[in-house]
Amino acid sequence: MVKIMTNRYQDILSDMQESLFLRENGDNSSKLITLVENAVAAMIARQGDGPIYPSDSDTSITDVMSSAAIPERYNFSHSTTVEQVANEMQRSVKVHSPLMVKNIIPQPNFVYLAAYVATSLYMGNAVTGEDAGEALKDELACASAIAKMAGMDPTKASGVFTFGGTGTNLYAVKIGLAKAKPKHALEGVIDNDTVVIGNAASHYSQQTSANWTGIGQNNYLKVKTNIDQTTDLSDLEKVCRRALDSGKKIACIEAVGGTTSSMGMDDVEEIYKLRSQLIKEYSLSYTPHIHVDSVLGWVWLNFIDYDFDKNPLGFSVRALKSAQHNANMARKFCFADSLGVDFHKTGYTPYNSSIVILKNKDDFNFLKRQKDIMTPLFHDENEYNPGIYTIETSRSVANIVATWVTLKTIGKEGYQVLLGHALEMREAFVDREKDINAAGMIIENKNSATTDIFLRSIVTGSDVQNEHRKELYDDNILAANTEYTSNFYEWFVDREGKNPKIAFSKSSASFYNHNGKPVVAFRIVLLGVNCSVETINYLIDYIINAKKIFDTENSI
Repeated sequence: MVKIMTNRYQDILSDMQESLFLRENGDNSSKLITLVENAVAAMIARQGDGPIYPSDSDTSITDVMSSAAIPERYNFSHSTTVEQVANEMQRSVKVHSPLMVKNIIPQPNFVYLAAYVATSLYMGNAVTGEDAGEALKDELACASAIAKMAGMDPTKASGVFTFGGTGTNLYAVKIGLAKAKPKHALEGVIDNDTVVIGNAASHYSQQTSANWTGIGQNNYLKVKTNIDQTTDLSDLEKVCRRALDSGKKIACIEAVGGTTSSMGMDDVEEIYKLRSQLIKEYSLSYTPHIHVDSVLGWVWLNFIDYDFDKNPLGFSVRALKSAQHNANMARKFCFADSLGVDFHKTGYTPYNSSIVILKNKDDFNFLKRQKDIMTPLFHDENEYNPGIYTIETSRSVANIVATWVTLKTIGKEGYQVLLGHALEMREAFVDREKDINAAGMIIENKNSATTDIFLRSIVTGSDVQNEHRKELYDDNILAANTEYTSNFYEWFVDREGKNPKIAFSKSSASFYNHNGKPVVAFRIVLLGVNCSVETINYLIDYIINAKKIFDTENSI
């Protein structure tokens, strides 16, 4: 009897068809589900109890780069491979730990993850509806739904998903540049006569946008910031007038609407009025673009039609007051020409999921590419083809679909609960103010309506509240307390090592004092779904005890 031998090519192809790729009829989808289950189980089994994924590795970047190599042979052990992903998670943040309170990193929801994986199997490219089909219309649904909440006409508004908050700012500045200098796309920005104007405390991605569009980082003009991190509107007017008086064109005015760096929310209506006044006075032939960098603050739109009198969800008085303040500020986003949204921040989706929304969809025409330079891709003119103006030519439709599914699942009420919970946890933190003050620290932003806490150590006197009031004007006192706070943070991080019990971050500019000097503070973000009053008390007690040890070691 002759034994039929199969070659390795056939063995590998057969395994791929069975276990690595979806069959035509999809009857092997259980292989994918098993791999996901194994990967998640392996990671959870090793995640430990702390806020950071445990680490026992001392591998340097140089070691990784020198030893990295793609294997010569195909690996048939797929489960083993995905289970080894747990090794790569070492020192990563654990967002589901209530003790992980550094930066704005919320938990991703299961509905998004399920929809993303399922949709990814079909590889729709969001460059055109010819490839992505009906799924791409979810992009329009997301944009219209949020525009409607913001008080914009959903039939006139539109938006595109992009690569993060930086992308949303980049779109806004690019559109503003096109309005101010219509020929720049062909001729370049060669006259050094265009500026972008924004809050000094805003996220650095605004300056990045000025850099990458060719306007130039030096042509990003910083406006003074108020103590609450909002834009000083009086100084904004001065900066705008100086620019126009010197012959400059204003491509974009960037308002803050709750950004990663600056949680302040500007009165956008007042900025709109200022722009209208400047257009009239200076007889401008163009309209400076107003963008709200609202990558965090957009989510407060969900509270705009909440019944604050009846308070159906039963929030506390203080939390309710904060939510109402934020909703009232977000209500004025409609006066902007565009706004940025990070779903991967306050939308509780994974990285990265962001959208820039335009009040007037015709503004996208400023970004259209010339047909003669584009790959012959867009054959059906009746299709939705965002690829003719997006900076990206490859965009996964899976992220768009999963985000829309998330919005439909959580809904306004769900986001009200998530935000309300964060505000309640913030109030629980503020309730411990006496203990915090007694330990030589102050809550800088105790009266704000944000979902984070800025904690600063005071070494210049025992009356910490009074010393903090002094440092708002006295830069010497400010410098002493800043050095003390920074030293405490560095000591704390070094003491905790690779496997800390709690994890928070340090802000190099939690706000600016009246002399424009940055104020350093610990930043504690309370967006975690699993956060509780017990968690808050543990965090506070842990920091207070650590500070006692630090002070003892440093004879303070």
